[in-house]
Amino acid sequence: MSMQQLHDQLIKLKAEINDLSVEEVERKQRLTEIIESLEVQILENKGIHIDTEVNEQLQYKLRYFEVEHPNIASILANIINILKDIGI
Repeated sequence: MSMQQLHDQLIKLKAEINDLSVEEVERKQRLTEIIESLEVQILENKGIHIDTEVNEQLQYKLRYFEVEHPNIASILANIINILKDIGI
């Protein structure tokens, strides 16, 4: 897995987030914040370390979205796996 694959998954996740309903504005906003935090940390740390809080948030969101939004859950799982594979 590579940083390019991570970038590609983040793009897919952003597209899925944009498709969330208006009623899910809070979830949409929180996921966007998590993605932005992840992107900043990857850029600042050159992919060496991701804050434990961001990792925990990704895991929590994955569990939440598994039922209601399987596409988002799948992308989150891919992101988590890529982060593990590249040693983050």
